[in-house]
Amino acid sequence: MLPLLTQSERSKAVTEPEYYGNPVSRDHLEAKIYQRTGFTARQFQLEATLAILAGHDVIVHAGTGSGKTLIFAAPHFVLDNKVSIIISPLILLQQDQQNRMKKMGLNAIAINQEVHLEPEVWNDLASGKYQIVLLSPEMALYNEKVGKVFASTAFQKALIAIHVDEAHTISLWGGDFRKAYKGLGRIRARLPKGIPATIVSATLRQNVKNDAMATLGFSSNPLDYVDINIGNERTNVFLGIREMKFPASSFKDLSVLIDPDETNTFNIPKSIVYIDDINSVTLGVITLNSWLHVSLRKHGLIMPVHAWMPASYRSNAMAKFASGEARILICTEAAGMGCDIPDIKHVIQFGLCRSIDALVQRIGRCWRASDGTGEGWLIAESWAWDGKGGATGATSRKSADPILRGLITERECRRKYLNRNTQYLAKIVAIYATQNQFPALPTARSQPSQDQQEQQL
Repeated sequence: MLPLLTQSERSKAVTEPEYYGNPVSRDHLEAKIYQRTGFTARQFQLEATLAILAGHDVIVHAGTGSGKTLIFAAPHFVLDNKVSIIISPLILLQQDQQNRMKKMGLNAIAINQEVHLEPEVWNDLASGKYQIVLLSPEMALYNEKVGKVFASTAFQKALIAIHVDEAHTISLWGGDFRKAYKGLGRIRARLPKGIPATIVSATLRQNVKNDAMATLGFSSNPLDYVDINIGNERTNVFLGIREMKFPASSFKDLSVLIDPDETNTFNIPKSIVYIDDINSVTLGVITLNSWLHVSLRKHGLIMPVHAWMPASYRSNAMAKFASGEARILICTEAAGMGCDIPDIKHVIQFGLCRSIDALVQRIGRCWRASDGTGEGWLIAESWAWDGKGGATGATSRKSADPILRGLITERECRRKYLNRNTQYLAKIVAIYATQNQFPALPTARSQPSQDQQEQQL
């Protein structure tokens, strides 16, 4: 058996590791992945999996929808009776990944406050019977029962890796919002020495990557870890930026999503609208629903999703959206992270979001199907442009993400601007040189009159 390696030994690791005397070749791994999933593995998935099997810490920077989840599962296609921990930020994402793992034939479990686990399940966890254990950093750090599982001899012997999914959240949420993210290193310190860690995200700017590496205790020597960066290019998704023409509270800039004469549910393009204010989410749903044809207003076609809602509701809303029963989600970050819905035609960020990383992540949820195209739009307040909004606008601009503001005001090539300022290497989307060259949203439709709106409400 090839032992899991310490950081100082990792640079000497062989490319094709052995477990229990059986060589794990690239061809063997590729065949096993195809056998379990029906898909041919991509090169970066094979490289990351082999690196994990060799005991390396791994960084994977790959676009949304590129298949990063397979990296968590693939080691278990060649190793029996082993366990991987996945740190996952949202209950919805944990549930989605649990379902995906089960479809690949793995015994997976999500541990969160929404589920009650019987004593025998905790015993099974401690004995290493679950191959995939999904939980939040808070649950991993502070839950007493989880701590006992992690300390179990059987669990520690079975453990082969700890993965941090959506690792950009370490920087994005690791302050006062979710302090446990800064404590991920303490989780790793409680695990057996030499257990490799994997950092995975579609948005790993250098400072974000450095923060994640420091938090997880990665070596500063590049020979001690494997850094895989395939970029996050989405050439089938167009990015447009436009200034709000109406007050944000009216939501009139979103009227392009609704044809008031349309009576066929499935002619309404599947869309996600992100609004970074929970109260505005609810008002947005009410307003857009009032613009639907009267025959469609009671069908639940437009649904709100945010963190204050029960996980059961959020899960149900995402399921309805995935099936097409719901056509438009208006939501905060609580929806969409890691979701695998291939046919989202429009993703709109309504109002300037907190960071360029948040924008790229959200736009990346658009149109993951292999054919066709989608559109991602940032509809920003007027103050985001220099010289607008008076003193209040100037104050707001100072507090905004400077890279995001630069993207808005860039007049030459936004694609080059992103690569230069984010080190994404790539091109989140096909970005055109000026706003006039963006693919156009549908022409804004006329609004119902005040009398019509009152009748509709």
